[in-house]
Amino acid sequence: MVPRQSLKRNYGRADSLEIWEVARAATAAPMFFKELKLDNGNTKIIFTDGGMGPTNNPTMEGIQEIKSIHGQSNSNIGIIVNIGTARGAEKPGARGIVRRFKSFANEATDPEKVVGQVQLHYSDLSYFRLNNPKPKVNIDLDEWKPHGLFTRNPGEKTLQRIEAEFIHWSGKTQNIKDIEACAKELVRRRRRRAQTSLWERYATGTYYVCPYDACTTASFHDHGSFDSHLRGTHPDSDEDVNMTIRRMKKGGSTRPGLPMANDPRQPLMSFIKY
Repeated sequence: MVPRQSLKRNYGRADSLEIWEVARAATAAPMFFKELKLDNGNTKIIFTDGGMGPTNNPTMEGIQEIKSIHGQSNSNIGIIVNIGTARGAEKPGARGIVRRFKSFANEATDPEKVVGQVQLHYSDLSYFRLNNPKPKVNIDLDEWKPHGLFTRNPGEKTLQRIEAEFIHWSGKTQNIKDIEACAKELVRRRRRRAQTSLWERYATGTYYVCPYDACTTASFHDHGSFDSHLRGTHPDSDEDVNMTIRRMKKGGSTRPGLPMANDPRQPLMSFIKY
């Protein structure tokens, strides 16, 4: 089990690694894929998959992190969607050193243990676990059939197996109901967020700047706080408040959640509670 205090949080500026390097490092499972080796100046860094114990299903880690930032009340957590990888159960009676080691590794990285913990300790939360714990076929982590230097369609058979298994799972009545219930809850919460003044800032990067030179507050996160500021601090203004708000609206981005480059305010809020 990885001690909680040793888990690195990546708050602050993003790392300089490329996206493919991050993905490659996170999927470098021992005995399946080679480690990723990178040179960082005079230092050589080796990355390998560290998904052991509860970190292989980080739902509990996510819950604890939200609570550490926003308070211990479960009301600070809206909805949890936990999507599995349809990993089949390990066949009992494994023989051979390699097979036994894989059996031990599968046991140590079993994501269903965390599912049970969430269901036991957070039964009052909206928790959706979308997973097929008993697939008809087990697909090894490194399976890619057919493979080879002169293969016309590499991985075609493996992809067909994955697609067929998913279609079979998603066509079951209970799974359809679970997916629809999850989608409805997500849409409901999304619509509630869209009704708040903070949503405009979160979704588009919009902010507001006070036009008065004597004002000590540079900018405001949302429409509501700017409105309150104008009415409370500058009640004698000749300009209509709504006109000022429209005129001093800044930024705006098509990429959800990203602040504009010229935004002088603090970094974007990381969590909206609903």
